[in-house]
Amino acid sequence: MNKEEKSLTFGRRLRFGVTVAVLLLFVILQILPFWLSLVQSLQPRDFVVMNTIEFWPQSFSIGNYVIAWRDADLELGYLWSLIYSSFFTAVTAVICLITAYVLEKKEFKGRNFVFMFFMSALMVPGEILLITNYLLITELGLLKSPFAVVMPGLVSVFGIFLMKQFMHSVPDSVIESSRLDGANEFVIIFRIVFPLAMPAVATYCIMTFTAQWNEYLWPQLVLSDNESFYNVQLRLLLYRPIIDGNISHPYAYALRMAATMLTLIPVLVVYFIFQKHFTEGISISGLK
Repeated sequence: MNKEEKSLTFGRRLRFGVTVAVLLLFVILQILPFWLSLVQSLQPRDFVVMNTIEFWPQSFSIGNYVIAWRDADLELGYLWSLIYSSFFTAVTAVICLITAYVLEKKEFKGRNFVFMFFMSALMVPGEILLITNYLLITELGLLKSPFAVVMPGLVSVFGIFLMKQFMHSVPDSVIESSRLDGANEFVIIFRIVFPLAMPAVATYCIMTFTAQWNEYLWPQLVLSDNESFYNVQLRLLLYRPIIDGNISHPYAYALRMAATMLTLIPVLVVYFIFQKHFTEGISISGLK
């Protein structure tokens, strides 16, 4: 190997090493806050607060999670969050799939205009619609009810865009052959297009379920003081453990962190179940 080849090899190794170091730094920055919260949630009742950042619990106290689950009434919060997130995700996925199919595979006058009209809605921040959505829910008489949490946003412009982009890869010949075999449009959508579009649907479901599970502002606004229908995030808001008469006790903070960690479990489960489809959907849909 001559000097030029050695120099080229060294340069490649150097670039590779720098790339790995930078990516590792970003991974650490992403994981560190989660790890510190996990460490805090495992601290025992009598742990001593140090002036330095603690990267390891003084002793493991799994019982914190049992106490937090019970005292924060997370069971009821879990129930309503699962209802809100599952219903919202399922309904919007069906609406987005049908709309994307029509915009991509059906020929009609003004199709491009309708699609651009949908896309223009992506430029409108959701916070701008809070007042109008609140007034709409009030006029419908749904305020302080579970329907108020899920009604707005059932038509997701992002979901339509994501699935429409993916449907470019669905062959028209498959759809035409299904029509020749006597299949109607709903059979084509749910038995032909849906299985082929599963990566895009899974990607949308993960993103939507996570967003709805973590929803805080809108449920707080429309549910107000009706605590019976509070989701898990609002349950965390109400959870204020008092230790030895002190709300600022270090162990109280440990219990709040334990409750927070418990709220992450469903999101992690959904992601790991659909991880393969999620990665594939991101790649094929052109969002990567």
